[in-house]
Amino acid sequence: MYAQKEKPAENKSSAVAHSVAQKKTSVNKSISFEDNRPEAVSQRKTEMLARKHATEQRQSIQRKGSSRQNYVQRVIQRNGKDVIESTVLDQNTEAVKADVDIAMSKIKFAVIKLSFESVEVANALKNSGRDWIVYAPLISWFYGIGGLIIKWNNTWPLEDTAGLLIDLGIALRKISTQGQQAQFLMNAYMKASRQSNKKIDKTSEWATDLPEHTAMQAGVSASTANLLKMIRMLDVNTPREIEAIMNGVILYWKNSKVKQALGQFHTAAEVWAAYTYHLEKYVRKTPDSGTPRAKL
Repeated sequence: MYAQKEKPAENKSSAVAHSVAQKKTSVNKSISFEDNRPEAVSQRKTEMLARKHATEQRQSIQRKGSSRQNYVQRVIQRNGKDVIESTVLDQNTEAVKADVDIAMSKIKFAVIKLSFESVEVANALKNSGRDWIVYAPLISWFYGIGGLIIKWNNTWPLEDTAGLLIDLGIALRKISTQGQQAQFLMNAYMKASRQSNKKIDKTSEWATDLPEHTAMQAGVSASTANLLKMIRMLDVNTPREIEAIMNGVILYWKNSKVKQALGQFHTAAEVWAAYTYHLEKYVRKTPDSGTPRAKL
């Protein structure tokens, strides 16, 4: 054991003196009177505003730093090698656009026809859409989704066509009543992969099953699931065209500076999860029971 070394007497005296001085200071503070002269009050207000301004500046810098850090992280994810994206994304964007344009021509005809037959569909198409500000700024206010469908042609960029398709899927998501059981399972599947703030839950089974370096943002894409549900309802597309649309959707979120800056985007893995579920439930005809097997 270490023996306790006794401090010199002068140190103890100094400590006592220091303690007494602190008590005196405390007493003096407790009995001090506030200076309420106008110039003193004005000085205190000025100092208080200065401290508040300094605090707000620090908080602003911290927020900007945090925002910058999140942006850098997204850039790293986007520019780094994403295993899923590099596997599923077709690099021949001209061929992808050609297939998407063929599919969109069929969808356009089917939607316009349906809008004349159903008041519910016609009313749903009057909305401007959620993401119009990205692919059709201002014009959507005047025409709504239905008007944009009529105006669409193959001169539209691939990403803009994909944006319109996403909004169309969201607008018509309540129209089709087919496949309710599968839709219920898909909804549970999507919710299990995200948090209450609609960001990815990296501890979820879906996220932990993904390969290393897979970019993740908001969990399995509900918007993609709605789009696929609409495509099934219209029954106008071949598997090749549907896969091209999935590529277009990935590129829409990947290349949109607005959606990236707002953090309102999905990654390739999150789009392909909804597509894989579509394949297993509606194309490969797997049993409609239990939790969806689609992991990508």
